Amino acid sequence: MKRIIACDLFTHLNLYRIPTELLTAFKNEFPEFEIVPVNCPGFPRTVEGAEIFWGNRLRADMLAGYPKLKWIHFGSIGISDIRSSEAKERQILITNSKGTSEKAVALTALGFLLSLTRGLKKSSELSARSKFSREDFDDYFGRVSDFSEFYNILILGYGEIGRIFGSYLTCLGIRYDVVVADKERKREGGYNSSYELKDLDGIVGHYDAVVNILPLTDLTKGIFDSSKFSRMKTNSFFINVGRGETVVENDLVQALVEKKIAGAGLDVFQNEPLDSSSPLHTLSNVVITPHIGAMSRSYWDKEFSLFSENLKLFIKNQELKNIVDLNRGY
Repeated sequence: MKRIIACDLFTHLNLYRIPTELLTAFKNEFPEFEIVPVNCPGFPRTVEGAEIFWGNRLRADMLAGYPKLKWIHFGSIGISDIRSSEAKERQILITNSKGTSEKAVALTALGFLLSLTRGLKKSSELSARSKFSREDFDDYFGRVSDFSEFYNILILGYGEIGRIFGSYLTCLGIRYDVVVADKERKREGGYNSSYELKDLDGIVGHYDAVVNILPLTDLTKGIFDSSKFSRMKTNSFFINVGRGETVVENDLVQALVEKKIAGAGLDVFQNEPLDSSSPLHTLSNVVITPHIGAMSRSYWDKEFSLFSENLKLFIKNQELKNIVDLNRGY
């Protein structure tokens, strides 16, 4: 009897559907395993016999349907609410896909920043309203800081995505500081100063842009609320390519409407997909994308290679790559 891998990577979306050629390669390389589709249209939500789960949409309330589960591999860097589930008590191994999409996310953050600071969205809106002139753009130019060597950015979360994003800023001659879990530990990169989350209230008002790449943990959930936005510069931007639940979305909307901050670039949201009635769809000072920051053409080759290598280690009962510490949440 074949060993079962439950997998939810069979959706209609390219990023969440295993390419046919990789499925064929998997069957040839691991004939003792069977990949069983779950939690997709036309397939069951769970499979009792599965000892491995591979995918993105496993939630804590689904674990009871996997009584034999030994290893969960997420096709993303985030691990949803599994961090606070029974997985720890059941000693289920959790791995993520660190190393597959960091550049894409960093580029998304940079794209948001350039769109907002250079007024790209504003120019498009002016064109749509037949007000395409320097005179019409002038008010926007007067309200935002110049994206130059005098610009100052705060990066929250300085893992691989943060380091890559920071390297882009260094190439552009932009100064940046970082917020990390332990500021005493030396890290690579061209940042000026490092801080911890406990310092955030006192420093967030010093920056022209705040870029959130924080993971979702008990410490970071809802950390960006009205008190943080009210401390930010009125001409500053908030970028979120981390986790939607680190932000109190109603507070962010209020800050944008009341112009307590100049604008926002958002790839993630408190509840996804973002409700069609959300003001974030229509606010002129907001650029949004539907959580596609990690998408890249190279993803599947990297993901398949990572999962295959880890499966070989799993078979040999050796330590897996990218093990997530559930106590820390990343």
